[in-house]
Amino acid sequence: MEYLKIHSNIYTEILKGIMSESAKSIPQCYYIVGYRGYGKTGLLHNLEKTLKKADKFCPLYVDCPISPSFMIFETILKYNKTQGRLILLLDDADILFKDMGRDDLFRLRSILYKEGAPIIVGTGVELSSLFTDYQAPFYDAFILYRLKELTDEVSISLFENMRNRSHTARNNIAHNIAHNLVLELLDEMGKTPESCRLLSNVSSFDVARPIILMEALEPLSLYYREKLISLSPLQRKTLTYMLTKNNPVLLKDIREATGQSAGDISPQLKALSIKGLVTTNRQNIKKTEYSVADKVMRSWFKNCVMKESLQITHLLNKNELK
Repeated sequence: MEYLKIHSNIYTEILKGIMSESAKSIPQCYYIVGYRGYGKTGLLHNLEKTLKKADKFCPLYVDCPISPSFMIFETILKYNKTQGRLILLLDDADILFKDMGRDDLFRLRSILYKEGAPIIVGTGVELSSLFTDYQAPFYDAFILYRLKELTDEVSISLFENMRNRSHTARNNIAHNIAHNLVLELLDEMGKTPESCRLLSNVSSFDVARPIILMEALEPLSLYYREKLISLSPLQRKTLTYMLTKNNPVLLKDIREATGQSAGDISPQLKALSIKGLVTTNRQNIKKTEYSVADKVMRSWFKNCVMKESLQITHLLNKNELK
């Protein structure tokens, strides 16, 4: 995958900053925020590939959900500096930080402020208070970046690149597909590297849009079903209602649709926001709008799950007529 074309401005800025570090400088660290599928992992791997070519650095990619925090500390404290400046590329670092106690977080902060300390480039779904609160462990310690959806031009380029590769692997010739159709599909799924990948594997674009989307999104069904199952009953009730809506909803909308009280809903929305499933847009003190953060999940629910529900309803109606 051509990661260099994706978020190239952030990649270039971080790489330039790392390259300017001397062997004994106090490190500048970086934190990249973006929802699932936005290209965080690809950006880290691209940095890793480039930094491996520089003798003065030792980049280490770490998949944080499966790497306990004590292993990170052991790596930092026992690392042999003669191998080059250690660059820790922490994927899903927000999960690692949640598992660490406050004392350990401040301990890590103190390590990072020493000469020659490791340079951290971390990623996360949300920008937590660890970075923004004045008395928090990482306040003013990281340069912060937020990934956005891809531009139309990059989306098309990435889609065509992926589709050509997938078709070449199958000994087929990739047919030209109207760019406006691809962009319309990506508008619903979100213009992200993951959406481009899912669409690139669709067998045919000469069918109705819902059929294209259903085929593209079906591989994620198990992942999203497990995601919903892992939620508490109230969180699941709140999120599934929001998944049926194309537009942002208000607290009163959720209350009326689900029969929950405002006191029950607010904690669920906060928990869903922390998990990166819901975004909040405060219009004013009396009006706050809530949206599903993951466009791919919303599109999956609409084209895969709701279609199943409509088929069941249709079958029941037919039986009633008999």
